[in-house]
Amino acid sequence: MSGGPPKKELRMNKYYVQSGEIKTVILAKSTLDACLKALDIYFDRDIKISPSFTVSQRGFVLEREPFWINSDENIYSSKEVISEYMKWGG
Repeated sequence: MSGGPPKKELRMNKYYVQSGEIKTVILAKSTLDACLKALDIYFDRDIKISPSFTVSQRGFVLEREPFWINSDENIYSSKEVISEYMKWGG
């Protein structure tokens, strides 16, 4: 018998993250985690971000015509994402 309870498997989902010049597909545990990982990838580059981050599991939101967002998709302010990034440990 093994010691202790079985370990809980961490589930990662695929997210489409977009903000200004950031446009990437990320595996993450949550929508905010996806934003943080996307920002981390681009952090050392000279890029522009928009005032918000859009996150979806259905493709890049800003490429839809007509533009629409489902209730299960998220928009975060860039200020919030950057604030969380400064606390985030990667």
